Amino acid sequence: MDTTMSRTETVLSEIKKDHDKARDLFAKIDQAESVNWDDVKELYISLKGHHYAEEEVVFPAVKPFNYQTEELVEKLIDEHEQADETIMDMIDDQDFNQSDFMMIMEIVERHMQQEEGELFRIAREHLGKEQLEAAYEPFKKAEEKGKEEARAELQ
Repeated sequence: MDTTMSRTETVLSEIKKDHDKARDLFAKIDQAESVNWDDVKELYISLKGHHYAEEEVVFPAVKPFNYQTEELVEKLIDEHEQADETIMDMIDDQDFNQSDFMMIMEIVERHMQQEEGELFRIAREHLGKEQLEAAYEPFKKAEEKGKEEARAELQ
């Protein structure tokens, strides 16, 4: 069996899996009758790890291609910070603000769509399959490091 085709975009497939997990967590929190802080913390840890890995591994690989790509990466990083800070503030204050949560959920959804569209297109155009494959392990390691840092913040 030729696994080359299935592994061509491993890092992109991993990002998509993370996005799907985030969508599920957002929906679970949004649909709950009352706030489950463990779910909110899980969302924070998941997003923080994912954001860290993108910023350490993926964004540096695509950022230098042109001015528009550089602007896109800067915008995505700003959105990472906004989402992380808003969710952490809710956790710190133990104050679940539904309107803030809905705003962040919408921002993160648009953000994920932009990554899955524009960022993935740029990565496919400019990075070879070897680079996309090679980025998988560093992405996973960076993601775990980011999650560990998030867990430490929640202690």
